[in-house]
Amino acid sequence: MHIGEFKQVIDHIRQTLVGGRLTRINAPAPGSAAMTFDLEVPEPVVIASVNPRCSTVFTTDTEPPFYESSRPQRMLNASFVKALEHTALGFTLTDAKLLRPDDRIALLTFRHTDQYGEEKTRTLQIELTGRVAHMFLLTETGRVVSSMRRLHRPGTREFKEAKRRIAAGKPLPPPPKPPSGREEEPTPPLEDVMMREKDAFAKLQNELAGSPKSIGPETENRQAEALRRELALAYQAKSALAVLGPFSLAPSAVREILRGATSEKFVGRLDERGLLDEPIDFNQMISYLQRLAGSADKLEKLVTEAEHRPARKPRHQSAPAKAVKADAVSDKLARFPYKVRRGHTTGGFDLILTFNAEGNLAALKAFASAHNYWFHARDFSGSYVLMLTGKRSPDPHDIEQAAMVAAAHSKGRGESSVEVCYTQLKHLKKPKSAKTGTILRTRETVITVRPSAFEDMRGELFGASD
Repeated sequence: MHIGEFKQVIDHIRQTLVGGRLTRINAPAPGSAAMTFDLEVPEPVVIASVNPRCSTVFTTDTEPPFYESSRPQRMLNASFVKALEHTALGFTLTDAKLLRPDDRIALLTFRHTDQYGEEKTRTLQIELTGRVAHMFLLTETGRVVSSMRRLHRPGTREFKEAKRRIAAGKPLPPPPKPPSGREEEPTPPLEDVMMREKDAFAKLQNELAGSPKSIGPETENRQAEALRRELALAYQAKSALAVLGPFSLAPSAVREILRGATSEKFVGRLDERGLLDEPIDFNQMISYLQRLAGSADKLEKLVTEAEHRPARKPRHQSAPAKAVKADAVSDKLARFPYKVRRGHTTGGFDLILTFNAEGNLAALKAFASAHNYWFHARDFSGSYVLMLTGKRSPDPHDIEQAAMVAAAHSKGRGESSVEVCYTQLKHLKKPKSAKTGTILRTRETVITVRPSAFEDMRGELFGASD
């Protein structure tokens, strides 16, 4: 799409859709946004895409289907459409114009007056500038709320070497000027331009529909699905770090900036852990995000292995042996002389929860592998929680869930936050003369969790019957 065609499309949007209220927003493909307006016009839907395989903007008469993929996009920000929906849905399109007459950069301005009479403005800046095509959501003052392409984190080498240093929460730098001396190309009729762009985008959608590898029931299991969820959270943590890391933001702006960089569910996750309670402890928040984002590389490998692991048909002779091995934990619990409950983290690790001092000691003996993890509230009496890891290393999210269970089953369950210590069983010792339930730790790590968050996770960790 050359500059003449781009001008035609933007003029058409201004003439037909200005004054319409934005009623629906979705993502028909990675790197794209479909915006539907409540106007009785032949083509009330605007589709803008900065996908490297199809950079375009056009109008159409039907809203395209939502594209959903479990695979995270490395270059494109899947949370951009959610940010646009959260901040501009219900707003009225008041203007559509070019940033400058000699470049393919358009500004769509949305305004809304709330119930208190306060007017809010959001601007969608669409840049179809070749390989660096971009899309930004801006505030009234021109600050970046979110971007369709993932941004380099300030302070990194890539950010320092970038010609245009863009950071969420900061004013958007002006784009570079287009090369001079370009010849004017003949502009075809608007109908031909629209038809061509629709066909190109439909081709992209068809390719995407056939590209994801189908995962059969023999490879789709609980652990692989949990890995994909954790990887998506790790990517969102990286996006959040890119926003919050180098800046000291006002507490009132943190929620809006985070919603622009991540999903609403991710912001709710931070809220549940008290990380957004005012006054905000930025050091604690950054530390949590760094732990979560640090697991991305490992999770990528695990997800890749799970998706490409060939299906194996078990031999008839080995089936009984496998069943016994898979049920070894249940066999031990069936013979366990004290009250105990079994749960699972979202990462697939077994959790063993005890309820008295004798059960605590018996559990340590029954599941005595040196690699298993032990959890206990630091300053309160309560249950032991054992996480059976074998030779696998748990992720930070698994650690946090086990610690949350230990805090919720201690006498500190009524506190807003509780410190929980954890370590591997090889670092535990029981003094000979100590009473039952007394344990010494030669090494430990402390994590702070909210006991109240256990209620939301109870069914997922222990089932509905707990």
